[in-house]
Amino acid sequence: MSKRDNICEYAIIESALVCPMKITNKLIESSINVSYGLINKKWFSKLQFKSLKIKEELFDKYYIDSSNITKDILFTSAVFVVIACLSVFALDKLGVISILSKDTILNISKEPTQQEKKSEEKTNQDTKDSFLDNSKDDKKKSVEKSKPAPVPVNNSSIELSANKDGSNVTIIAKLKEQGYSQGKCLLIITVNGKKYSQEAEIIYQPEYSTCAGFSVPVSSVGNGSWDISLSVTPINGKSINKKMIKDI
Repeated sequence: MSKRDNICEYAIIESALVCPMKITNKLIESSINVSYGLINKKWFSKLQFKSLKIKEELFDKYYIDSSNITKDILFTSAVFVVIACLSVFALDKLGVISILSKDTILNISKEPTQQEKKSEEKTNQDTKDSFLDNSKDDKKKSVEKSKPAPVPVNNSSIELSANKDGSNVTIIAKLKEQGYSQGKCLLIITVNGKKYSQEAEIIYQPEYSTCAGFSVPVSSVGNGSWDISLSVTPINGKSINKKMIKDI
């Protein structure tokens, strides 16, 4: 390898900076090709030595500066961390913030005694027993509610009334037992040998059930003493009769 190649391999000095010759290799090579014959060998040796010396000085300076910057960054970071920890600790002591609640600290530092453990077990057992008792009561009530109401067998639970309203007579039947939840009603009116009949479904209501309304035109049987007969047949039961007399 010639000394010209050595010069190109290391560096050149330009504006007090050392630049790698990979970028400026072609420029130097072309310049050397033109003027190589006019340059003596000692000059090249001095230039090469001077270049290497400057390069070494710049590297040492960069390494020292980098080390100092790294140390400064580490020191500054450590100072910030210490200040942050002290600030949080001070705020916690002043009551501005709470890192751990007092209850949590007490729970961590204090183990439950045997008496406290027994008391907790008793409380848990009482809660469990109460829950089971309530479940049994609810189940019992549910079974009682699911049982069908007894079917009525006499007319004491039937209340019958008739009121004239213009040209019609409204007949109302109140069925005062739960067993009248479903079924049919048959109304028969007899006046002076004339007969009128009408059917309706039983309508269930919480207070009392009723037949689905009877409105009878007066003209259907005429005025006079109405013989009103109501026959109520609850579901799964027998027919129950109720009678009354009403002057219209």
